[in-house]
Amino acid sequence: MPTAAGDLRDTFDLSSMTEVAGPPGSRMVTTAVAGPKQTADALALFNDPPKEKRRLKPAEERSKVRRCPTCGGVVPAGMSICSKCGLDLESGTRVTLDDDLAPALPPPSTMIPLPIAIIGGVSFLASLIFTIATLSLWFRGADGFQYFIPLCLFAIFASVQFLRLKSLRFLLMALTFGLAIDIVALIAMPIFQANSETGPVQRAVGDDPDEVEFTIPSVVDRLDTQSLSLGITLIIVYSGVTVFLLSPPVRRHFRGARS
Repeated sequence: MPTAAGDLRDTFDLSSMTEVAGPPGSRMVTTAVAGPKQTADALALFNDPPKEKRRLKPAEERSKVRRCPTCGGVVPAGMSICSKCGLDLESGTRVTLDDDLAPALPPPSTMIPLPIAIIGGVSFLASLIFTIATLSLWFRGADGFQYFIPLCLFAIFASVQFLRLKSLRFLLMALTFGLAIDIVALIAMPIFQANSETGPVQRAVGDDPDEVEFTIPSVVDRLDTQSLSLGITLIIVYSGVTVFLLSPPVRRHFRGARS
C-alpha cells in the first residue's frame, strides 16, 4: 500500500478543514471550521451571473424609432440621419442635408456662350491686326517695333486658349500688357513731349506776311489730345472687359469646362 510522508491534509492542502487541539492527554478532535482560506460557495453554482446587454446591430437600431442625442429630434424607423441637425447616429458625424438632397447639377454645356465668343473673337482679331501692323512697321525700318512682336503673338495664343475654354488667365495677362503699352505710348509719351517742347513758335501778325511774332505755346496747346483720348478710351474698354472676365458666371463656366 502506498504511504504518505506526512498527514494527508498537509499533502493535499485541505483549506476547508483544520485541527482543533483538545486538552492535554485527550484525543485529537477534528472539526470543520472556517480556515484562513475562503472555500468555494456551493450556492454560487446555482446563481447565473448577470448577462451583459447585447449591443444592437445598425440594422436592428434602424428598425425602430430613435431620438437624436444632440437635438432630441425624432429619427424615424429605417433612417439613421437626424433631419434637424444632420447627425448620423451610426457614425457620429454630421452631414449637410442641402448637399445630399439638392438635385444634381446639369452637365456643362459644350457650346461657347455668346458674350465669351464675342470677347474672344474681338481679342483674336485685334491681336492679329496688331501683329501684322507691327511686322509691317518693322520691315519698313521703324526701330523698336520688333520688341512688340512677341507680345502680339502671345495675345493671339491667349485669345485662342480663351476661345477653347482652356485658360482665362492668359487673356488677362495679355490685356494687362496691352494696358501698360497703352499708358506709356498714348498717355505718358504725349505728356512728356508736350512738356519737353518749350521753344517759341513763329506766327504771322495780321495780313502782312512780313510781320511775324514769336510766342511760346502752353502745354495744353502742345499736347496731343487725340492720343490722350484714344488712350483713355482703351483704359475704359480694358476695365469693362476685365470686370466681365472676372465675373462669377464666366469663371464658373471655365471651371465647369475644365472639369
